[in-house]
This record gives sequence, C-alpha cells and structure tokens, in this order.
Amino acid sequence: MNLPQQSVYYVVQVETSYASFDEALAKAPELIAAHVAHREWANMFA
Repeated sequence: MNLPQQSVYYVVQVETSYASFDEALAKAPELIAAHVAHREWANMFA
C-alpha cells in the first residue's frame, strides 16, 4: 500500500471476508462507501 504524505491519518478497523482491506476496496468499493456514509450519518446523532 503506497500512502502519500499527509497531515491526518485515520485508523480503519473492520472485519471482512477479504484477505486485505485493499482487496475489499478493489472488489466491493460501493459496500465500503455505503458503510462509511452510514457511519457518518449515524455519528451526527451520537
């Protein structure tokens, strides 16, 4: 995984049936995007 230099980093902790998060991003990006959008929406009301 090649990470560009940036000022903010996020930690992602997920349980997946894929071998890696990179593989999950490659094979199911829409599922990951939907999950992130749902969590952002839910956090607005936390």
